[in-house]
Amino acid sequence: MIYIPEVFMSLGFLIILIISVFVKRNQNIVLGYLSLLLILLTQFFVLKDIFLFEEIFNNFFVIDSFGSFLKSVILICAGFVIYFYLIVKNDSSLNRPEFSMIILISIIGMMLMVSSNDWKYEYSREQAAYPVNQKNKFWPAVGRIDNVYGDRNLVCSCSDYFTQEEKTPVERLHDDIRKSIGKI
Repeated sequence: MIYIPEVFMSLGFLIILIISVFVKRNQNIVLGYLSLLLILLTQFFVLKDIFLFEEIFNNFFVIDSFGSFLKSVILICAGFVIYFYLIVKNDSSLNRPEFSMIILISIIGMMLMVSSNDWKYEYSREQAAYPVNQKNKFWPAVGRIDNVYGDRNLVCSCSDYFTQEEKTPVERLHDDIRKSIGKI
């Protein structure tokens, strides 16, 4: 089965949801550790097929190495979130079993989004990830100061902007104030 990480995660979520009804003491800790175990097992299924490319469900899903990498990153980050939730001494407001359940549901949604082949742009996902043969590259209309020298060395042009004969706006303001005081 190619699409086993998403299915395994969904079935594991449903099993943990059923278990949550029967656990009475330390419900948030038990469900948190079960969620961590589910994330680790799902990570195994993701890494098992990391170098595989296949389109399944009538080209609705794409299983590729880029998607598997993103799924791994999502699972690792979510595992850290749940782990830190468990080891930090929480307030009574955070001692809720729903927290790990919400994290699991959001992981399933993110994994499905990463695998989806619903691309609404005129270029393919492969071109977005690896733009190698690009003919019409857009360069922004921003000039460089002294070409490479200005890129490597910070150039402040404030001192050259105002010459000795010309006054700065602050000096002009002081002169105007002095003139207006003299007229009074």
